[in-house]
Amino acid sequence: MSQLRLPSPTRTRRPARGVSLIELMIAITVGMFVILAVTTVFTNSSRSHAELQRNAAQIENGRYAIEILSEEIQMAGFWGPYATASDIPTLPLMCATASADLGWDVATLNMPVAIFGYDGNVALRAGETCFAERLTTGTLAPDVIAVRRVETVALAPTAADDTSAFLQVSNCNTDPSAMPFIFSQKDGDFTLRKRDCTTREDIRRYRTRAFYIGTCSNCSSADGLPSLRVAELDGVNKIINNSTLVEGIENLKVEYGLDNDGDGQVDVYSTCSEATCDAAAWRNVVTVRLHVLSRTAEASPGYVDEKKYDMGAGGSVGPFNDAFKRHVYTAVVRAANPAGRRERP
Repeated sequence: MSQLRLPSPTRTRRPARGVSLIELMIAITVGMFVILAVTTVFTNSSRSHAELQRNAAQIENGRYAIEILSEEIQMAGFWGPYATASDIPTLPLMCATASADLGWDVATLNMPVAIFGYDGNVALRAGETCFAERLTTGTLAPDVIAVRRVETVALAPTAADDTSAFLQVSNCNTDPSAMPFIFSQKDGDFTLRKRDCTTREDIRRYRTRAFYIGTCSNCSSADGLPSLRVAELDGVNKIINNSTLVEGIENLKVEYGLDNDGDGQVDVYSTCSEATCDAAAWRNVVTVRLHVLSRTAEASPGYVDEKKYDMGAGGSVGPFNDAFKRHVYTAVVRAANPAGRRERP
């Protein structure tokens, strides 16, 4: 016979419990500490990354400025196949724009010096008007240096169309000895011949490139960022280029290595100004020592620049007592064409 089982009494369930106020406050506090730690790490990482980018850009700009100037100086005085030791040096204005004012005269064998510069603390000659936005302030104002040469690419005489000045050099032994070269802008003027003494010789476009420190990079907006700039002239009444090459370049000081005994080797270095170097001295320049001061484009929070920077024989600059980081880059560059013509076997 089965037994009747009575139902077990219903168990009483505990009411649901939430998070207590104390536990909630502790969780919020811990979460805030975690967020604060993550935010601090992210902020420090972003700040370090930005600082690394500023420093990397400064290093890259300084080295690039040295590279640009070095390449131009190495090519200074390249006149194609023309080489003579009897030329008479002239000192035309860097900013001369008419071919008649560039210092060339075949009748007297006048030729412009390949390298010419102005000490930043010496006033430019009247007529040097192509240096828009040039930086002239400070106890050690930046120098200006100009390089003159012809282009490496030879062109047919018919390429002369009055848009540039050109140099043609004779390679025919029956051409007039009194006319080893022709400097002009007109196709009809180029009558010198090649080695076959039949075909007209090629011509090469003439260029003057003057490098200086400007007060701005994007000068249309007057951004106030000092930069290496170039004024490029073609010798036919116009400036074909006046623009920024490298931003963040704050100073440029130049020393010139002079070969006074004609053996292609430096005898003395000089800062060379118009008062200390005449045309004959500038003709003797065979090396150039560059001092380039590069600056970060943006300020570094919490940094104060209390350093002095050696700019060679020209002197030193600083301390600036601002938040920009700086570095001086130095290079000695050989002007291969003037020096090579003087070397003795």
